[in-house]
Amino acid sequence: MLTKRTILSAVLLMSVVSYAGINGLKEKLKAITGTNDVGIALITCYGDTVSLNGSDTYDMASVCKFFQAAAIASTTDYDELTGTEITIDPAELEPNTWSPLRASAGKEKFRLSPAQLLDYSLMVSDNNAADILSDRLCSPARVDSILRAKDYPGEYRIAFTEKEMHADSLGAVNTCSPVAAAAAINRFFTADTTASATLVKALMSRESPFGKERIIAGLVGKDAKVFHKTGTGFNSDNGTPAALNDLAFVSFKTEWGYSCYSLAVFVRNFGGSRAEGEKMIADISAAVWDAVIVNEVEMANSLARVPANKVSRPTVTVRQNTWKSLLGDMFECVVEEAFNHALGIDE
Repeated sequence: MLTKRTILSAVLLMSVVSYAGINGLKEKLKAITGTNDVGIALITCYGDTVSLNGSDTYDMASVCKFFQAAAIASTTDYDELTGTEITIDPAELEPNTWSPLRASAGKEKFRLSPAQLLDYSLMVSDNNAADILSDRLCSPARVDSILRAKDYPGEYRIAFTEKEMHADSLGAVNTCSPVAAAAAINRFFTADTTASATLVKALMSRESPFGKERIIAGLVGKDAKVFHKTGTGFNSDNGTPAALNDLAFVSFKTEWGYSCYSLAVFVRNFGGSRAEGEKMIADISAAVWDAVIVNEVEMANSLARVPANKVSRPTVTVRQNTWKSLLGDMFECVVEEAFNHALGIDE
């Protein structure tokens, strides 16, 4: 029989082992980042947080598009996201901004669903798609208000559209602390299980041409699934973007089910080249992975030393049920046919 004492022992054991796994990570992150202005926040599935400049605020750049998607998913029905259409006039698409949507548009008006616009915004970081969603569905001020109402914690400020930021590249920026960013993506993936949120997660599960040199590069060869959104600021005087960001939710299998962690990395005014800055983010990602995996191995070893009828069985069962339901079943909720229908894909 499971008693309160048994469950409490399991929780205490998880906390002690978790601390052992990530102990020393902050010093490793300091060694990697050196004197560069880098904000980092890690949140493990056990609730541990490791941060470096985690409370400072940074320019989010296109990481803000994830916040927009999270707000839209929390207030818009799945049927509206996939079954309604927005009429778009090519003349309203901004010409001096990154926009594969504009590049593919002809001269005639066309229609896209909000889900298709989210796909453009999240997967190819299309600025026009994000602004159409801001104009027709959820303004920056409303995104900010929704997330606060939904108890997304921490320091963030969402106030500007992509068009406004491009018009004032120095003054108009949406900001966030690394801790708030990691908490946001952690909350979205572990707490929001609506059909609309599942659709956004399915979009983010697809391979994006962006950010392969950042957090993902530190996980090459690892059995991990990465859901992420990059952000890249305007170029500074040395030609390197003033903001080099990546925000990710990383899931992976363990012997007892699934585990995960959330990681935010924000780099401001990096002194070297863009490639060097992205390599630093990849090194940060690799160091975080190593620390998290040490934590999981220590957990497995500790549980193996505890009598099965005391701690190991309830701990394993709770973790497997929790993370399998949140991550493993997520893809079963949006089957391939529904996913293709939502994006307008014909096979």
